[in-house]
Amino acid sequence: MDPYPTVASWQKMLDKTFLPLILGSAKWQHQCLTKFLTYANKDEQYYALLRIPPCLVWEKKVDGLITVCNTLHTPLSSKPVMVWIIGQVTKRWFFDKNSNTYNQAAIHVRPLTASSFAAARLLTKHLGAPTGTLDDASGELRASCFCSHQVCGVRASETAAFDDVYDAQVEFKSKTGRNGMTPLDAADIQDNDIVLVEATVIRYDKSYSKKDGKSGGKKSGSPDWAFLFQLHHISLLFTPSDKPDIEDECGFSGCL
Repeated sequence: MDPYPTVASWQKMLDKTFLPLILGSAKWQHQCLTKFLTYANKDEQYYALLRIPPCLVWEKKVDGLITVCNTLHTPLSSKPVMVWIIGQVTKRWFFDKNSNTYNQAAIHVRPLTASSFAAARLLTKHLGAPTGTLDDASGELRASCFCSHQVCGVRASETAAFDDVYDAQVEFKSKTGRNGMTPLDAADIQDNDIVLVEATVIRYDKSYSKKDGKSGGKKSGSPDWAFLFQLHHISLLFTPSDKPDIEDECGFSGCL
């Protein structure tokens, strides 16, 4: 028996909570976003916020053994939970005013439904750790990742632009690792766009500190855990200027 709510069970609630100014009367957009907002794939560990499993652990299965890790998993899984955040872009940090790449790429998204944001808040409560990824006042979620590599505890000064950005306005492929999807530049993502942000949930010890600026480090006392959404992919679903030619068919049929 599937322990997760069905798409049909969410339909009535979603009808009342979509942002009306974004979706307008486009029925096909409504259908597509309903699929994304209620998506769950237990084999690949993809979960929309509304479908995140209740049992999550900081453990993973490797060669039949359970080991402690800093990425959130479902019990006995070797794959980390990949959270799907569907919402409206409110802030972006990819490039500065001189087009230089930020050391850390980040995006703020306001989930399309109040229930999705409530699910993120429930996740925060479950993890029991403070976070800068959720803002109750604005109703926004933040996902971020470093744009440089780390070697022996020291992060390189060279940065590379975040490039896991895709155009999903016509087709989205969840089962092929985004192969075949049209890539975009991070600069193509604009405020108010409707996007799918894919992120893992990781924890980090805030008490960890570098020692004299050299590799390695030390911990002062017990771990002081916090967590964040680590950004993996951004897929552009709709732009505010979208004016669909069809009103009764979902362009994402068969892709999820």
